[in-house]
Amino acid sequence: MKFAFLMNRAVFGFCTQGLDRSPAELSGLGANTNVSATLREEVKRCLVELSLKEIVAGVKPFPVSHPVPSETVHRLTLLGTRSLNSGRNSRKTLIASIEVDIDSAGVRVRSTRRTPWSEERLANLGFVEQFPFLVDQDQEVRDRQFWMIDATSGKRLRTWHGSFVPKLLLNQRYAGIEAALAYQENERNGLRDVEFYSKSKFYNLLPYYISMRDQGTKARTESLGQLIPLQDRGRWVRVFIPPADGIDGTGTSLSGMRDVMVYTNNGEVIADGLLDEPLLHFYLHTMTNGILVSGGNSKMSLLEKFVRLTLEN
Repeated sequence: MKFAFLMNRAVFGFCTQGLDRSPAELSGLGANTNVSATLREEVKRCLVELSLKEIVAGVKPFPVSHPVPSETVHRLTLLGTRSLNSGRNSRKTLIASIEVDIDSAGVRVRSTRRTPWSEERLANLGFVEQFPFLVDQDQEVRDRQFWMIDATSGKRLRTWHGSFVPKLLLNQRYAGIEAALAYQENERNGLRDVEFYSKSKFYNLLPYYISMRDQGTKARTESLGQLIPLQDRGRWVRVFIPPADGIDGTGTSLSGMRDVMVYTNNGEVIADGLLDEPLLHFYLHTMTNGILVSGGNSKMSLLEKFVRLTLEN
């Protein structure tokens, strides 16, 4: 049903969301305090996902809780790719584009277009002709791409993530991971009586989880879960999304990174002043807390989520 009918459409047009619960279970919601927290959370996630789909379908805008930067872009094209299994030893690569407007009311989707499931090759030729940068040197459409294109200037932003993007950065006072661990072993008498390395702020092995400040300069009220550290690497900016509770909180799993590059309208990489680029500003402005990830920081932009919904539903 999903692939033969819903995903065979060239536009995103239906807003439905499944919930694997019985009517009897759902009837207990409301003022009933005996309903499990798990059920309430599942219903909340269902309603959030449904609301996001309504935004993608153009039913309503996504309001912003903070003022949109005055220098921001006002009309964007969002692009994404996704490779999905289509049978035994077979995969389909889908492409989606979304036209959005940005104003004081928030982000509003004007139109969507995507690869129909049964017309992959023909539809993708049209996308690649319009957006030739979607293909690599082998003329293949790379999986899991995300692009933002400024309709006025023609500049475009691309995010990179995956195995080739590091998951953590060391404090600058250590030459490398070996030196950092050796220092801790020396300080703790060779770790003879302890099983694990310490997450103490004194060692600060993971500065973007624990503290981004040098030892002795940490602010007393530093709130790590509300900060997005950026590292200007010249040709790209490394964006680090920490857990909302920090490494010492309830979410102690390591988080993720995005490497972000911006190109001119003729495809040249912008290698200087990336932190001043309006496209990057707006990309960072669409990071969320408690929306895409319940009670936590999302590792993807809200705009990336819009594209993923268009590709996979």
